[in-house]
Amino acid sequence: MFCMEWVNEDSLLVTSKQTQYQAALPVLAKQLKLNISGVTDVIVAADSLLCMVNYTADIHSLMTAVSQFPFDQIGFTESAELGNTIMVPACYDSRLAPDLNSIATRLNMGTEQIIELHQAKHYRVKAIGFMPGFAYLAGLDKRIQLKRKAIPATSVPKGSIAIAEDMTAVYPAASPGGWHIIGRSPMIFFNKSHSPMCPLQVGDSIGFYSISYQEYQQMLDHL
Repeated sequence: MFCMEWVNEDSLLVTSKQTQYQAALPVLAKQLKLNISGVTDVIVAADSLLCMVNYTADIHSLMTAVSQFPFDQIGFTESAELGNTIMVPACYDSRLAPDLNSIATRLNMGTEQIIELHQAKHYRVKAIGFMPGFAYLAGLDKRIQLKRKAIPATSVPKGSIAIAEDMTAVYPAASPGGWHIIGRSPMIFFNKSHSPMCPLQVGDSIGFYSISYQEYQQMLDHL
């Protein structure tokens, strides 16, 4: 089920290579935070969680809670509802989607078909990394999966909606990037003044819905 390894005196790394067990990691993290005294933080990634403890922690109870986690009774699957469902506004206008036409040509599809396929599924937040608020969203339709760009862009605008391999993501801030940009969202994905600072959490289910260029501009004006 899970592999446990102490990476230092106060951090236990829990990993799994099986998709169905990975889907349970966000709930396991919540249970450890709530039920095990001395747990100071739990950080969830795509196939692992890092549980940090202080000197008061009951190590035996912690490791027992992980090894006896009732996976079979709870019945987790990759599609199980583990967190919040969040709908993200997405503008696919060509002025905000510099790679959409080239992707359509490369895949021998129309741009509308690519947009429909991108919106047809809900994505699981598998991890947050690369930069604060950058959520790796798993579940991209195989028909529009592409490798990362051979030459990354030196600057990707804030809010850019991108695809690469089996993932989609939204850039929370302007940065270099090697993913293919198919649109942009006015939604804020990281704000250090908010609590939580990132609206997306590991385990959440994310969907995209279309807005026009005018609606995109209006949403930006009201932020």
